[in-house]
This record gives sequence, C-alpha cells and structure tokens, in this order.
Amino acid sequence: MFTAKSLLETANIYMVENIFQTLVAFILVWGLILLFRIRNPAFRANLLFLAMALPLVGPPLFYLAVPSRASLPLLPLDRLLALSTYFDAYPWWQTMVTLLTLALGLTLAFLLAKGALSLLALWYLPRHLGRLEPGQHPQFEAMLSQLLERGGMERPVVLVSVAPGYLCATMGLLRPYLVLSREALRGLAPAELRAVLAHELAHIQRRDSRRAFLLTSLSHILCFNPMAWALRRQILLETELAADQGARAMGIAGYDYAHSLIQFSQRSAAQALGVGSPFGDSHHGLKRRLQEALKAAPRGPVRHHSLGLAGAASLVLVATFLIC
Repeated sequence: MFTAKSLLETANIYMVENIFQTLVAFILVWGLILLFRIRNPAFRANLLFLAMALPLVGPPLFYLAVPSRASLPLLPLDRLLALSTYFDAYPWWQTMVTLLTLALGLTLAFLLAKGALSLLALWYLPRHLGRLEPGQHPQFEAMLSQLLERGGMERPVVLVSVAPGYLCATMGLLRPYLVLSREALRGLAPAELRAVLAHELAHIQRRDSRRAFLLTSLSHILCFNPMAWALRRQILLETELAADQGARAMGIAGYDYAHSLIQFSQRSAAQALGVGSPFGDSHHGLKRRLQEALKAAPRGPVRHHSLGLAGAASLVLVATFLIC
C-alpha cells in the first residue's frame, strides 16, 4: 500500500481492503453475537460499530506491521483508466473522464458541506432556540423530574422549538440538550409525552448524540463502502432499541410504551427526525421495537461492557489481520 506507484493505486488498495475487511469484521462480530447470545442492544451497537470503525485504520496498520504483505486483488479501476491510451482518439472519452471527475468532486464537496452544516447547527441551535426554564410548564417539569430521579440523571437544558409538528429530540456534543416543539408540549397526551421524554432521556444518558455524530462522520468517510451503510442502518436500530430499554427501565410499562410508539409514529409520519427521535430513520425497525417493548422490562441499569468490548476489538482486529 505504501509502495504503490501512484495515489490512485494507493486509494484503490485502501478501498478494496476496507470493503473486504469490513465484511470479515461484520461476520466475526455477528458470530460473536450469535455464539454468546448477546441480547443487550447497547452492547450489540458497540460491537457493530467496531466492525465499521476498525477497518478504517486496518489497511495502513496491517501494512505497517508487515510491509511485505501482499495486497488483495485490486478493482479494475487502474486498468480501466489505462484504456485511455486507446480511447483518446474518441471525443466522448474525454467528456466521460471530465464528468466522472466532476461527479467525484461534487460528491466529496457535498459530504464536506453536510458535515460542516451539522457542526454549525450544533453550535447555532442551542444559542437561538428558547429555553424552557423550571416552573414555566409545571406538568412537564413534574414529569421530567420524576423520570430524572428514576434514571439518576441531572436535568438537561430544555430547548423549545417553534418548528411545526411533534418534534422531540436530543442534540449536543459536549453538553446535552433536549429539544421539544411547542406543539409536542401542548398536544401530546400525558402518557405519550412521558414515554417520549423517557426515550429521549435514555438517549442523553447513553450520550447518543456523540455516537450519532461519529457514526455519520464515519459513514461519510466510508461513502464508497456499501457494508458501512448497511452497518449504519443496523447500528441505528440497535441504538433505538437500547433507548427503548432505557426508557422502560425508568418505569414505563411495556404496553403503554408500545401504544405511545404507535401514536407518535402516526403523528410524525411526515417528519425525518434522525437518530435523536423515538423512531429513528424512516421508522426503521418499528415492528421489532414494538415486539421488544412488550417483553419483560430490564432490571436495574444497563451495564457498560467495557472489558468485553475491548476484548472483542482485539479479537476482531487480530482475526481480520490473519484472514485478510
């Protein structure tokens, strides 16, 4: 990889090995999940994130460890571009190369602009949305205080949006913010608002806003890897399942929570709320979430399997190196 003849060949090697290593890492991680019957969605999400993140640094690390390591078969991109010597006489060939180069440049510019706008939004919104101070909405404050006490959490900053619809989400990289629309505060039934609040507080407790930012950034970096997008979709589902589990640990009954999920899903069918919403991306996995909500509630707080995650990371990295 480091001895490639051109930058194009280096990128070619990296893309091929990243895709293949992501596939191998996913198979290894999924095998661990099935072998040890891991049912904790938070731990599953972390394991799947490993399968996505480790191949990001895998190719250069492996070549640094073993410089003489043979590379995987390359994509035919080099050979296709080498055909330019035969097609230079055709006017459409240069037009094709120009269009492909322009498309690649526009894609990269779009991803960079999207990331910059996301960072700008995280800085801008907390400074321009109104805050809901304690005492302004007594019924909401009583509900929030009870959930915070059950979750062992401090009160987050509550922001009120004038955006239309039933918006309820979390945001913030360093400081957590709970964002509610006025319509959600006024229009949701108490049981429904309670379930939505518990779900969002579970997101804050798990620091999912940071995870979502890392996941989105990683997806943009690995935009060429279809396995990365498939893993992102599954991680989003596991993240929502973990937040559902955290909400039910705060005392929300399974049937009431499932009923609130259906009601809020119908209300916000036209909204794209992203990972901070109670229903994730385009209601992905709503059926499975309803099934999980009707199961027995988890007992006590969800444990953080730091040692198991470190062991899995080491195992996947070593196994991927030996296989690839």
